[in-house]
Amino acid sequence: MKWHRHERAAFIAFISSIPRPIRSLVAPFGQYSWLLLDMIWQVPRFSRFLDQEIRANGGQFVVAVIVLSGASRLSRKHRADLVRKIMSTKRKILIGEICRVSQGGRFLKILGRLGSTYHGPEFYHELAAVMNCPRRSHLLSHEKNPKREIIFALTHIPEELLATPVIGLVGRSWRSYTLLKNLNQMMEASPAPVRDRILDAFRNVRTVDDAWRMILRWEKRLLEYISFPEPPLPAHNQLTPLSNPDAMRQEARAMHNCLTDLIGDVAAGGVFYYHWDGPEPATVRVRNRNAGGAWNFVDAAGFRNAKLP
Repeated sequence: MKWHRHERAAFIAFISSIPRPIRSLVAPFGQYSWLLLDMIWQVPRFSRFLDQEIRANGGQFVVAVIVLSGASRLSRKHRADLVRKIMSTKRKILIGEICRVSQGGRFLKILGRLGSTYHGPEFYHELAAVMNCPRRSHLLSHEKNPKREIIFALTHIPEELLATPVIGLVGRSWRSYTLLKNLNQMMEASPAPVRDRILDAFRNVRTVDDAWRMILRWEKRLLEYISFPEPPLPAHNQLTPLSNPDAMRQEARAMHNCLTDLIGDVAAGGVFYYHWDGPEPATVRVRNRNAGGAWNFVDAAGFRNAKLP
């Protein structure tokens, strides 16, 4: 404990040695703050550049370059070189150097619309991937406030479902995205003729409300065609596998959770749910990250997703 106190005191002293304006400058960047501190330490004039970037576009260009270049894995020397490139190289050229983005100009415009919310690395990689598809990047270019849900939807949903009303629906809420994702996974687990009928139906979608009704309609109908893989863990008197869509829907009603929206995850494989009938009932999730590998406990939650004691 004494060592931990000394360690904490040393850390506080180190933080205090960093000028307050610099601390205030990088603090909003969260997980990227330490990288930015190192970049400023090596190239002090970068602090003024970063301040100007925050005022101009929220600093999103800098964050995107940090992520897409793998700056956290670079040596300090190469990181300093990257800082100088950020400050001097034309942006479109720099983005083209660090990743393959065919729509570089459009990518920069979208970065400028993200505001001051800094996302995890996956988000920026997904955004760069969207930029390599003309149709997907075109749909995204119409979004004045591109949300995380829209980026992920554009990356994962099949091209046949790509339409302005569908993207508009996803932008409404994270739940809209989960419903679309669930439908997509259920489609992949359905017979080809059924999948073709759904895609034909979506070609007639004209409004966001049409898209919402279409998702709910086909999600319900697909339950007739969905079959689950065998439960990975044997049942016993307290552990019951939710081995079909009806069982998951009943669990969702009984435990007041969103399990109905996750049926597609089970149909796609790699995830399975159980009901634990103990002193405090719970919904249990297990996962297999590699086909044929071991199944591992992920999490469990009580009534209304309450944390378990």
